[in-house]
Amino acid sequence: MRKLYGVCSVAVAGLILGCAHTASRGELDRFQQAYYAKDHKQADQVSKAALKEDKKQKDAPLWNLEDGVNAFMMGQYKASLDTLDKANKTFDTNFKSMEKGIAKAGAATLGSAINVPYEGHMYEWTLTNYYMALDYAFLGNKQDARVEFNRTIDRERRIKEAYKKQIKKTQEEMEKAKQKNGAMFSKLTAGTAGWQSELDKTFSNLAQFKTYTGFINPLVDYVSGLFFASTGDSKGIDDLKEAYGVSQNKIVGEDLKNFMDHTKEKFTWVIVEDGKQPTLGEFKMPSINLALPKLKDGQAFHTNFSVVVDGKSEKMGVLSNFNVVVQKEFQTTLPVIRGRAISSAILKTAAGKGMETAGQFVPGVGGAVMSGLGSVMRSVNKASTAADTRGSNVFPSMVYLGRVDNKAHKFSIQIDNLHQDFTIAPCNGKPAAPGQVCGDTNNIIFVRTFPNDLNVKSLSL
Repeated sequence: MRKLYGVCSVAVAGLILGCAHTASRGELDRFQQAYYAKDHKQADQVSKAALKEDKKQKDAPLWNLEDGVNAFMMGQYKASLDTLDKANKTFDTNFKSMEKGIAKAGAATLGSAINVPYEGHMYEWTLTNYYMALDYAFLGNKQDARVEFNRTIDRERRIKEAYKKQIKKTQEEMEKAKQKNGAMFSKLTAGTAGWQSELDKTFSNLAQFKTYTGFINPLVDYVSGLFFASTGDSKGIDDLKEAYGVSQNKIVGEDLKNFMDHTKEKFTWVIVEDGKQPTLGEFKMPSINLALPKLKDGQAFHTNFSVVVDGKSEKMGVLSNFNVVVQKEFQTTLPVIRGRAISSAILKTAAGKGMETAGQFVPGVGGAVMSGLGSVMRSVNKASTAADTRGSNVFPSMVYLGRVDNKAHKFSIQIDNLHQDFTIAPCNGKPAAPGQVCGDTNNIIFVRTFPNDLNVKSLSL
């Protein structure tokens, strides 16, 4: 009997702890170090190795998102598109489930929340479509780029309504958990006060960003708006209105007026993504055997951003504050995060205790094994408590915007001591030469900063 109990105990422990191969912090750190050192080939190798090691593919959507954006930075647009599409299929399934009010996988009944398949954060769902649209645009496939930009904006706007159903579902689950063990529910709720207090400090500055509501990221609306408006599609006006409503950026407001007035002037916009987005850390509450995620601040790489046109310098303004986009989503999802954690903790406790108690009424070896396994479940659940801190680390902390009238002859993008120079000349339907933008088309120059370098891409609309 002792041998049987030992084998079963190991099996249960393996079931609970053996799922621990997730996008480990070590792997994500290695990827991040390579990515921000602009060693994109090394970052690609890290992500592909992590995907290969993840036998159950629980973290595949996250790694496909990371590697897809990394491929975009390398100019490998077809590879980026194929990789992001894999992430998008999973994210799309999760989004549709949320729209139908079907609970997402949530925290595992056994073991840690990081044992469940990666669902993605809602801003990641939108940005996956956004980068797929850019991939199509850089490949010269404007039609599929239009389709993907439409999907980007449609998903962004539908998330708000869909999430209301998610909150309702979580409230129902919490009520069931409360009925199952009211005393434990009260203890866990009270025990998360320290976590809530720390988050309140994190969110203390959000009051000044009242325009950032409804899961809207002005970056994606603005680029989509420029793409559509430059081809005379009135849909672009709606996207620019959304971007201006959130960002309140002066250039966006001027663009909106220009396109509404059907201007014939041509412009080149400069969009700079700087720094590293906020990421997730862990807040442990040993006294109640609970762990929840917390936000770690994003990081800026540079401080001075300007466009110098024919010798005249103009500072760029903020187009999208990714710190706020991520913080606002996290703040909105707090009731669900806490509710799922508390409900899961109660279910885990009940499952272990239930098996342990049931074993007392089963005669012989079977009963002893059941009781023993129940005890093992409770012990291992306690030992494996961890918050789900998985998430992307490839996006910026801030996005800045500048604009050049194409009547100018030359301009320079200045970011601290880094710069990129351009001349403006007609292209007459041909691709622009290196260091040149087409004066007879609208253009967007996308700049991704790194601590000591820039990644610069030019797109004619």
